[in-house]
Amino acid sequence: MSAANHWSSWISVCRYLLLALAALAFVPLVPAQDTWESDFVTPSGADPGPAGYGPWNSRLLVAWSRDGLVWMRTGWLVSDQADVPDLVQDPSGRIFLYYTGWTVGDERNRTCVASSTDGGRTWAYKRVVLDGFDGMSSPVDPDIQRLADGTFRLYVTSDPHDGNGPRTYLAEGRDGIHFGKRGVAFHVPGEQVLDPSTVKIGDVWHIFAGGSTPSPDSNWHGTSRDGKQFVFDREAVLQACGMRQAAANAISIPGGYRLYTFSHETSPQICSFVTKDGASWVPDAGVRLVLDSATGQEAVGVKDPAVVRRSDGIYLMVYSTVIP
Repeated sequence: MSAANHWSSWISVCRYLLLALAALAFVPLVPAQDTWESDFVTPSGADPGPAGYGPWNSRLLVAWSRDGLVWMRTGWLVSDQADVPDLVQDPSGRIFLYYTGWTVGDERNRTCVASSTDGGRTWAYKRVVLDGFDGMSSPVDPDIQRLADGTFRLYVTSDPHDGNGPRTYLAEGRDGIHFGKRGVAFHVPGEQVLDPSTVKIGDVWHIFAGGSTPSPDSNWHGTSRDGKQFVFDREAVLQACGMRQAAANAISIPGGYRLYTFSHETSPQICSFVTKDGASWVPDAGVRLVLDSATGQEAVGVKDPAVVRRSDGIYLMVYSTVIP
């Protein structure tokens, strides 16, 4: 065999091994059969929608990582016309993905939940039922927490049309689908409060939210002892990857917590920070994910990362991009 052919064979073997490792990372954690049945069919492609970018022309894709820092794309499409995802996992290994869907059957702009029992490869889709929001704007921008007693705690953005702008509301439920409003969780008087992200660090709950007046990449920050009502603390400025960052999702990691962020710059990319106490957030070196237009699945940039650490130690990310 010539040196050239030998080298070509070695490259083929390496590619095969990489694909095999990627496949092993997504061995189902629970039996593949799913008791959930989708109650709508996810749309394909973009909707004209309003001007600019939003759930009408965004899609959700999946990536995975062994350490939460270096990420590999899977190419798996969760849904078109979907944005602002958030993830949680129950003790059985079932993954719940909450997001804002634009076209949801015959409805528009509502919160949905997708469930996966095979590590994020396939999903079943449900409309989230949110009681107590009559007369208010559609509750969107979901942030999900699952409490030790099995309660699903959902934070959403809604506007009661009282002239004081949108704020974060708390809703709770037991099955991951049906929720009842519990009240206002976070509000900054005189300001818009959008797209919440919560994390419990020690005995203190933290919330980050968008809507900051000086910059869309600044974050309203608040704290709470019970996670039900947050007190506004300050405008948190997070700087990484050479630009200001908007908080998207924070999770527990060995030795501390990691906050995944993105920028509203021309080409958004995903970065991250770490903390041990929630008071000081230190940027991780490098970038977690950047636009890869060569895949034909992404355009403009990547943003709004939702991350969960599966029970087998693999990190799963669902992120948003613009439909090409």
